Amino acid sequence: MTQNLPSVSIGTRLHESDFGSSYTIECKVIAHPAHTTVYWQHNYNGIIRTIKNDTLGVSGIFIDNPSLTIDFITTSDSGKYTCIAENVVGVGKSQDVDLKVNGGTFNY
Repeated sequence: MTQNLPSVSIGTRLHESDFGSSYTIECKVIAHPAHTTVYWQHNYNGIIRTIKNDTLGVSGIFIDNPSLTIDFITTSDSGKYTCIAENVVGVGKSQDVDLKVNGGTFNY
C-alpha cells in the first residue's frame, strides 16, 4: 500500500460563536501510515500560536479525535485555525477555518 501525507479535512470553513460559550471545530484525519501527532495553529492578527491537547482552555486534540474545543470563547479566539497531522511521511494541513466571536470586550 502506498504511503502518503495525512489527509486533513474540516467541515465548515466559516464559524461563529458567542463570547463566553464553548465551541468545537471539527477535524478529520486519514493517514497511511497512521498519524502520530495532531495539533492546531491559531492565527490572530498575524500572531500564530500552536494549540495542543495540553494547552490551557481547550480540550480534544487527540490522535483518535483531533477536533478542537475552546472551553470559554473570548474575542482573542477570533481568527484562522488550521488542523495539522504528522506521520512518518510528513505533515498534512487542513484548509483554514475562520472563527468570528460575537460580543465581549476584553482580550486575554
